[in-house]
Amino acid sequence: MKNIRWYGYWLTDFFRGSPVRKYYNEVKREYSEGTSKTSTQKKIRKLVDHAIRTTAFYEGFDEGIDFLDLPIMNKNIYNENYDQFLSETYRNAKNNRVMYTSGSTGTPFAMVQNKNKINHNTAASIFLCSIMNYDVGLRQGFLRVWVDANRKTRFQEFVENIYMIDVTHLDDEGIRQILDFIRKRKINVLLGYASTFVELSKYLASHPYVINKVKIQSIISTSEMLPESVRDNLREIFSCDVQSMYSNEENGIMAVQSPDEIEYYVDSSSYDYEFLKLDSDLPADEGEISRIVITDLYNYAFPILRYDTGDTAVYWREICGGNYKVYLKELFGRKTDVLFDSQGRQISPHAVTNYMWGVAGIRQWQFVQVGEVKYEVVINLLEAEIDEIDVINRLKNILGSEAQIIIRYVNEIPVLKSGKRRYIVNEYRN
Repeated sequence: MKNIRWYGYWLTDFFRGSPVRKYYNEVKREYSEGTSKTSTQKKIRKLVDHAIRTTAFYEGFDEGIDFLDLPIMNKNIYNENYDQFLSETYRNAKNNRVMYTSGSTGTPFAMVQNKNKINHNTAASIFLCSIMNYDVGLRQGFLRVWVDANRKTRFQEFVENIYMIDVTHLDDEGIRQILDFIRKRKINVLLGYASTFVELSKYLASHPYVINKVKIQSIISTSEMLPESVRDNLREIFSCDVQSMYSNEENGIMAVQSPDEIEYYVDSSSYDYEFLKLDSDLPADEGEISRIVITDLYNYAFPILRYDTGDTAVYWREICGGNYKVYLKELFGRKTDVLFDSQGRQISPHAVTNYMWGVAGIRQWQFVQVGEVKYEVVINLLEAEIDEIDVINRLKNILGSEAQIIIRYVNEIPVLKSGKRRYIVNEYRN
């Protein structure tokens, strides 16, 4: 149900010339009808020409160069040549903003965005979040580790109706305090990393009474894919929609789940997507684990052309007349989170994740590939012991009979500085 903040926001946008509403309608239309390939190519051409004219990095490229002949970028290249990517047209614009990444699973990054990009991001976020049952004005609790670089001001909290909920401490006492805060502030929507919701789910499984008077309308997991068992558990506990979205700080929301779907709808109105093989820059086939490479069609202050996000997924495309839609069948996170079985074949990390979350007696776990056929399971026990032989045998059903698996016990598996916890790590092919 829309609230006064929703109508107030759009009224304010109307008096400003409807810069957000224009993009909102575009994103909404393409969600329904698909994205025009011709329109996307025109946006890419315009962005490439702008980058060649206004940035030091691209000025040596010939105008009219084929888009696919441009080099593939990553965070390291951007950071090492930062000033060369800044557009002279927008470098000192007063209405720019800078978005910061934590660098928790890679290189820290600061992304400059021009006003038009900000408006488009806002429009896309409003529409895509509405798919996940979160409308402008609902009271949101944003669960993450808050530091000076990402902390909102009190005024921003008030305007956006967001509460910053710090998740540095996710022990029983920390979670109890978080739930008390949610209840007292009558928060409607929870947004946070999957690893945070995993810990919340585990706590509520043994403390169901603490959600008395907690009325949540929607739970949105971001950055990491939420295990299906956790999604189902939270949906049952809170009687609300539980979805995941794929996003990052430097670009924005890129894909979302609808309430009843496992697959992600990809925002092809805002970004152009390439899906490339893990070991080369050749296009990957549909159904194959591939690297996600994006072009941000609206950031002219810092042109993002063929940016390897470091994330991997399985994708497929749907042709809608002359238009197309893109979906992610599975989203795995970083390339270093992709596993290989004892025969050297790629396997879905979710095969391990879905099994491990079903093992009773475990508080925290992490699965690490340390060699070609060597694997380590790091476990923080909830109970006195687990059936190690059963765990190893079941994992061998996934990894192959030649897999060499050891179990190591720890008192705590630390989270990264962003608040994320990596459950799958590939040290062998990092």
